[in-house]
Amino acid sequence: MINNQLKQTTKSNSHVIHTSNIIDMTRIYDPDTQMVLWHRELPKEALDYIASLSSANLMCSKQVLTEGTMPDLPSFPSGPGKEALVHDLRLMADILMELMDSDAIGFRTEIMKRAMCPNFHIDRVGIRLVTTFQGLGTEWLENEETMAAPLFSVALLKGSLWQGNEGKGIQHRSPMLSEGEPNRIVFVMDAL
Repeated sequence: MINNQLKQTTKSNSHVIHTSNIIDMTRIYDPDTQMVLWHRELPKEALDYIASLSSANLMCSKQVLTEGTMPDLPSFPSGPGKEALVHDLRLMADILMELMDSDAIGFRTEIMKRAMCPNFHIDRVGIRLVTTFQGLGTEWLENEETMAAPLFSVALLKGSLWQGNEGKGIQHRSPMLSEGEPNRIVFVMDAL
């Protein structure tokens, strides 16, 4: 069963922190924390823009973001709200750069018609930021129950390469998509 409930306050369930407070993103540093999920709302302008993308021919892209570099979404059509979306993604890059004390972020736009990683796995990274803007959110195991991230929430996933986290990390996967479901629009960021 997938639990997709939005939690309005900070809650800790085993190794996952659910929060509506951006400052709690720093709890990823807690040794026992394997994931922080920031539940948030997107500005209306960006929400309206995302809703208009269902029929757009979007493509995956990769980019390195440094301080002040804005995310480039070359296949995303111009329109009201695109700038709000870009600024929201820049905010996420700034958060990750600050948390990781990094000068650069690897930024990927993934447009998924099917599960990219259908099996539960642990990433071989330190910390990865993942957010879904369309379609089903990333799934993870929490107390042996499959959970799903709500749209627009921001997940910090601790991987097996985080110092002192060898052999641990959050087990997660891409959700299976059924016929007729919209493509997933997922943004992924890694400190470089």
